[in-house]
Amino acid sequence: MPELLLRTREVAERLRVRPSTIRGWAREGVIPEVRINHKVRRFSWPAVLAAIERRTARIERRPTVECGAANGIRLGPGFLPSAGQFTNEVDRG
Repeated sequence: MPELLLRTREVAERLRVRPSTIRGWAREGVIPEVRINHKVRRFSWPAVLAAIERRTARIERRPTVECGAANGIRLGPGFLPSAGQFTNEVDRG
């Protein structure tokens, strides 16, 4: 059975981004596309997922970068604190 190709809007909905983001990623070569004509593009869902997984793996392997060493700031993959580290309470100790 041939693979079902998705429209730009359908891929955007699955990834929870705007259709313009999908068009930009396709134009930049981030995700593969099938051009039907100069206006119509379609996407293979397994190919889109594989491209995103490859890109994510490559980004996660990037080394940590020293940034503002005087302030002790280091940025790298996962530099954001987890959601549990934020609180709305003020320490009145």
